[in-house]
Amino acid sequence: MDDMEEYERYAKPEDNTSEKRRQRRIENYLEEHKKSPVLAFVLALLFGPVGYLYAHAIAGVILTVAAVLTYSTVIGPFIIWGVCLIGAPLTVQEYNRKLRSKAELIAGD
Repeated sequence: MDDMEEYERYAKPEDNTSEKRRQRRIENYLEEHKKSPVLAFVLALLFGPVGYLYAHAIAGVILTVAAVLTYSTVIGPFIIWGVCLIGAPLTVQEYNRKLRSKAELIAGD
């Protein structure tokens, strides 16, 4: 899907000003694509590095491999689990900030 199709998809014709239409397109785009920091934390709490996959796929795979490789040290997986608890919500917040910037570009006038 190209940018123009996304622009038209999130446009709401009932809005009467261009700024209202632009804001509505941004909000529609964010509603559909944003991630929840609370869900990221809960998944990281329950599943550790595997739950981190929701926040960031590549980092989740790296942390999962690191947890498996450090399993024999006992403390390694706990440290990685803690990193996931702190990092997952922060990663999702950063994702959502970048998503808002992208939405503003797509919904431009």
